Amino acid sequence: MRFEGASGCEALVSRTERNIKRIEVVGREFVVPVLNEWRYATRHVLTAVARDGDREASDAEWRKAVSHVKRAYFDSCDILLTCNLARAKEILDECAGYRSLVAQIVPEYPSLRAKILAAQKASLENDAVTADEKEARFESLDPVLADLSDAVLKLSASHDELQEEVRKAVRRDRIALWGLVATVVGIAVGIVTAMV
Repeated sequence: MRFEGASGCEALVSRTERNIKRIEVVGREFVVPVLNEWRYATRHVLTAVARDGDREASDAEWRKAVSHVKRAYFDSCDILLTCNLARAKEILDECAGYRSLVAQIVPEYPSLRAKILAAQKASLENDAVTADEKEARFESLDPVLADLSDAVLKLSASHDELQEEVRKAVRRDRIALWGLVATVVGIAVGIVTAMV
């Protein structure tokens, strides 16, 4: 039994599995919609096999299974893009005002930032994709998703060190600010005293 409309499903399943592994790094709970689509696809495959004697009914179930496999892939791309962009933003927001520290601690930060910006651009472009263009568009996202996942992993690996260095920098800045305030107050008191 071979359903002709299933060509390419093996590649989609492989790409979806790869995306699931990347999503699990960010958070296992985000994988649920993808697994649900796979569960639905499996149900339709089993129904298609059970209806093998009825070619029309079997093919209809195969088509449904393929649709769920595609949906699982699309969902995995969306989730991976959204979660990794959110994680990158969270890490970089914690370092706001201290990006030079990020570049010191993560030497490849400029290239990682370029990958993150490319993913943000791709995310915005996804909103304009029609249903007919969706499969090709998502397939073209594979290298962007790989780069984004890599960038977030590298930033996450340095997260604790980044937080500690930002805390130290904030502490130094506060001390310098209070020193400046004390100097200004001292000068003001000196001027007022001299005037009296």
